[in-house]
Amino acid sequence: MTRPRYRWLLSSGHTAIDLVVLMIWLWQSSLPTHREKSSLTPFSVPTTEVISQEDETAVGWDVRSCWDCTDPRFTLLLSGTLPVGIISSYLRPQANWPMRQKLWDPIWFLIHESLAIPFWFLLGMWLDAGRSRLGSSMRRYLAARGIFAPAFLALRIPHLGTMLQALFWLGLGCYAALRSLQWLLRAARRRLIAIEPVP
Repeated sequence: MTRPRYRWLLSSGHTAIDLVVLMIWLWQSSLPTHREKSSLTPFSVPTTEVISQEDETAVGWDVRSCWDCTDPRFTLLLSGTLPVGIISSYLRPQANWPMRQKLWDPIWFLIHESLAIPFWFLLGMWLDAGRSRLGSSMRRYLAARGIFAPAFLALRIPHLGTMLQALFWLGLGCYAALRSLQWLLRAARRRLIAIEPVP
């Protein structure tokens, strides 16, 4: 029995995981204990009050630009495909701001998935072409994410899942940098040999 090709395995697998994580997120948000204030959000949105000089009434507003106001469930979903998550958050920055009336941004999710599916598909094509030895690592990451991301979210410890996913992408980035450096050194060596004068 042959394994599924990487282009289909990675794109469909990670899309399914994202949908499962989103379903658990929405389910947790619909629980009565989460309607008022989610227990997964360890912060309180800072509020500033201004007292009017005329009638001394206080006017308050929420500051939505604080650096630690991102819902941990959002970062868990984003870090699954971290390069795409950075781009989708840049295109839709307001998705980082949790609000009681709207705990997630459907437009951001559509942008994220519309970029993530081609990302995994193209990466799978690269692996199918035999140009990298990362196939086993990608299968392990897919399996680990499929097990631990929903489990950590269900156990209400999404920070741990986000940290592990970020470590994977950090390691992958270091590996890519080292491979690129090796390729550059080999190319430079071949160039030096090619221009070396023949005695």
